[in-house]
Amino acid sequence: MVKTYENAVCLPCTGVENTALYPNANGGVFDNKHQPVEDAFLRREYRQNIEYIDGKWDRTTGQILKHHKLILPGEITGDSDRLQGTYIFAGYLFPHYGHFLLESLANLWFIKENPDTPIIWLGVHNQSDLSGMNRQFLALHDINNPIHILNRETEIENLIVPEPGYLIHTRYSDAQMRALKVLDAPEITKGKKIWLSRSALELRSVINEKNLEKILIQHGWEIYHPEKYPIKQQLLHLSDAEVIAGIEGSAFHQLMMIPEFKGKLIIFARRQRIEFDFVIIAEQLGFDQDIFYPDMRIWSYGLMHWEYCRFWLRLDPILEALGITQRSSTPIAPPTDNLGKIANGLVNYFKFSLAIEFWNQNTSIATSLKNCRTLSVSTDRTFGNENLPNRFDHLDITADQFYTKKLLRTIPDLICFRHHGDEQTLFRGFHNSITESSDSMVWLIEYYADERFIEPKNKCSHKDRIASMNTQLVKYIANCFPMLSINRIRGANVAIVWKEPRQMFESQLHSIKELEDYPEFERAPIVSLTETATAIEKNRSQ
Repeated sequence: MVKTYENAVCLPCTGVENTALYPNANGGVFDNKHQPVEDAFLRREYRQNIEYIDGKWDRTTGQILKHHKLILPGEITGDSDRLQGTYIFAGYLFPHYGHFLLESLANLWFIKENPDTPIIWLGVHNQSDLSGMNRQFLALHDINNPIHILNRETEIENLIVPEPGYLIHTRYSDAQMRALKVLDAPEITKGKKIWLSRSALELRSVINEKNLEKILIQHGWEIYHPEKYPIKQQLLHLSDAEVIAGIEGSAFHQLMMIPEFKGKLIIFARRQRIEFDFVIIAEQLGFDQDIFYPDMRIWSYGLMHWEYCRFWLRLDPILEALGITQRSSTPIAPPTDNLGKIANGLVNYFKFSLAIEFWNQNTSIATSLKNCRTLSVSTDRTFGNENLPNRFDHLDITADQFYTKKLLRTIPDLICFRHHGDEQTLFRGFHNSITESSDSMVWLIEYYADERFIEPKNKCSHKDRIASMNTQLVKYIANCFPMLSINRIRGANVAIVWKEPRQMFESQLHSIKELEDYPEFERAPIVSLTETATAIEKNRSQ
């Protein structure tokens, strides 16, 4: 449906010059009686109570619409510029990639039918010119109509207002579908798997996406950052992919310009409910699309909800959805020295039920813990999923994320700190573990001990050592925590810490930089595991 209005008045958007278009702006288009023109006001109609069957929208549901007007009628002053002639109302000009494609080009179907008629946009954020991204889209669609972007109240002699060909959540017309087409889809290239990455974005990102991408590269996926390439080049590169996968975002909307795309789409939602536009576009175009909702947490606050950064708790469900059943061909293995045996000895002696292991990479104490749940927390896990202990779970997150989000409902009995190369991360992790500890908690800390006290089979050659600041951590504990006791375990690169006051202890340390100058850790006893367990039990019984 198309209507023409004589002496229509266009008001530029105000109130959102430097902020997001939320909740409302003022402006709009009015007829010569100063009544709002409905199809010329930016609105969104959100479908309510949508249900899915086998992942597909059940079209008998979602028929109730919630109307949301983003532009409210502004006040007409009468101090208007005037444009003579006939113009097409193109809509509201967005600087945002996805909203420009869906909403600023919502009247493209009519613009293409009238290539010589000038068009009018109202800038959402009071912009006075097209961006480079805007111009790329117009060039792709061969739009050469004269363009006016209005920033002042303006009266138009004849303004044509088409019914939008795309309306958020609600309408995607056949005419709009044809107008948006840029490329014919070629046959797919077998094995061409593209991950549409958001890992270079500052906002709206999933911050452990880079960890996933390292694994995907090993399994033949291409990591593609679309924002680094011209739009035409993006379309050409994506058009023959066998699989395109990624996190929910505007980059998937560009496939509207390849409506016969033959590949598979896999989208991972950032929230518990994906924006319905991804569904309606795929169903209109007949795309083979799956949507998954992996467990994630919000990591950034103080922003608008659409700007939140998030992180996945586990990467394995994402990998499984991508057809990767093994993140690595390397099986889980025990630590190379006695660390696993020591952990198991403590678990069996004290009947521990939950152990947390931080920063493990290619090995885990879980292989030794038969009678205890083990939760591994590390962004650098390299072993695969085969032969994992039944009571083992892994989180692909940092220690800061683990403690900040308070993910545990049960206080662990044992915390094992594996080697880590950053001193501040270690110290923060230890401080956080104290705040979440019980009086009976035991810490097991891997470090590089003096080789004079290590059995030959447990010595670690310097060439095999990974970067580690754990020796600094155990020295820090020994010099700064009078309420904690610490033992070095004979024959192993392991220290054990537990809650027991050290009588007559007084720290002489004034700065962390002075740790090397104070020998308190060197005074820590070098004893067997049995002697340490006996000392811990004796303290508990007092």
